[in-house]
Amino acid sequence: PYPLTVAKLQYMGALFKASKYRSATQYLAATKRKHTSLGFAWDDSLNLEFSDACRSCSRGLGPAKQTGYFEVDALSEWSKSTRRHSRWPQVRGGPILPRETTEVACHWVLREIEISSAQVGAISFQRGEGCGSASFNLPVSKCDISALGKVRTHGCACPAACPVGALRKLFSSAIRKAPGGAGFGFGVSGSGSAGRECLDFRTEGDLVKFPMPGTSQEGLPEASSGSVSEQTFVLTPAIKQSPLSPTPEGGFPTKSGMVKVFRLLGKELGVTKHITGHMPRVSGAVRLARAGLDIWKIQIFCRWGSDVVLRYIQEAPL
Repeated sequence: PYPLTVAKLQYMGALFKASKYRSATQYLAATKRKHTSLGFAWDDSLNLEFSDACRSCSRGLGPAKQTGYFEVDALSEWSKSTRRHSRWPQVRGGPILPRETTEVACHWVLREIEISSAQVGAISFQRGEGCGSASFNLPVSKCDISALGKVRTHGCACPAACPVGALRKLFSSAIRKAPGGAGFGFGVSGSGSAGRECLDFRTEGDLVKFPMPGTSQEGLPEASSGSVSEQTFVLTPAIKQSPLSPTPEGGFPTKSGMVKVFRLLGKELGVTKHITGHMPRVSGAVRLARAGLDIWKIQIFCRWGSDVVLRYIQEAPL
């Protein structure tokens, strides 16, 4: 479309306005930057039309529309009672374990693109009370464009919706789906949320260690782990780079596939408001607010540098 002309800017502005794009000014600014980087002149007529288009696209937008959401505890309770298959819903480009993937996304307050691009190597587990604790080195996001990562940790929440239990199930399934991971899964003990089995393992660098059958270490401190026989599984580079929530074909879920999973689960849970890929961000923030966490702590955990959290948790009780 380059070089830009007044007519082209008018056409782009009209399309953005008709589509009610909230980020129209950013898109227009990007086209201006590209135009000048290609060596074309940016004269007064283009500048005037650019300003008019930005102003017109911003006029009358109103407040941002928040996505519909469901609470992760409601999803956990529904999973216990539903007669649907444990791997429902299966959609094109969606994960093989859609419910666990959605639970993990809600607990760690992830966008659809963040949970779909997460890798096995980003996860670590520690033994402790109940299911122990789990840490997630969160992937690149629009708040972390350098992919420096931010580690967020949850502890066991059984018998409610347990973030550790859901992540253990997802982690184990992902390894079995990865190249060379078919032998993973010895030493099963304990129980997780929603009646799921919780594998009593911990991670140590590239190793996954879990007790031999009949020697569960559930609830024991780290210092005592050496006194119990352990089975070790090595996380190869291929496994660590595998998707945490793989599709049935073993690939990474798509953005549209994840959103469709959220919407189908939301429909089952009675959500009538339109659901977008940001649904887990709202669900996770609301759960933390209901648990009584201070707003500044929610901002830190959810990686928010602005007061957008106030809009997300407005329905949670004060």
